[in-house]
Formats: sequence, C-alpha cells, structure tokens
Amino acid sequence: MSRIEGWDRHGVDLNRRSIERGRQLFGDLTLVVGDGVTVPYPDAHFDAVVVSAVLKHIRHEDRPAFYDELARVGAFLLVCYEDKPAVDERCGPFTFYRGDFRAELSARFPHRHTVSCAGYVFSVYELRDVTAA
Repeated sequence: MSRIEGWDRHGVDLNRRSIERGRQLFGDLTLVVGDGVTVPYPDAHFDAVVVSAVLKHIRHEDRPAFYDELARVGAFLLVCYEDKPAVDERCGPFTFYRGDFRAELSARFPHRHTVSCAGYVFSVYELRDVTAA
C-alpha cells in the first residue's frame, strides 16, 4: 500500500497475528495491538477514525466505552457495517453482536451522511465539535 501524501495511517486490532501480518504487508502503517476500548493515542489525535466491519465484534456491554474512545481520539467517524437484522448470531467459535448501529451511533453523535450499497451501510458521524478548536 503506497503512502498517501500528508496522511498518517494507523491501525488497531485485538489479534496480535493480524497486526504482525499487517506489518509485513503494509510496512508504512503504524499498527498496534489493542481492544478498541483503550487505544494508545492522545486526545484529539486523529481527524478521522475509520471503523470497518468491527462493530459486530464489540460486545453490547463494551460498546459505550468503545464509542467513548472513538470520540476521545477522533473528530469524525467513518463507519461501515453489514445491513443485517439486530440479532446476535454464532458462527463457529465467534459471536457476532449485532445491533441497530445507526440508532446507537446517532444517539451519541451528530449524524452527517449515510449511503447503503450492496448490503453494507457507510456512515459519517461527528465525534467532536471541530469548529470550537
């Protein structure tokens, strides 16, 4: 993956092996092991945080802390998730913790835009007021 001029790109994943593989494939990215509830970045570090196919892996009881952490480090959230019913499901050793993600996020953050395409939802939320800075 080539460098994007003027962008610092970072990634957080719970799986250490995924981080190691990502470092092999994308050496120009800063990748760290983390659970998303606490990430090793200072307040207001990012202009945007991208969360893709992650929300279903966050347990219902951990979501408030996860959302708080997104708001702590980022100004905008770009989120992508499958447009599926809000019913938890088991898939082998995994549980997918489905929810009404749009309602959850809209209850916490100002919603800016949503596009649905091919069974996925792509939305933008404002995590903090950037005009006050």
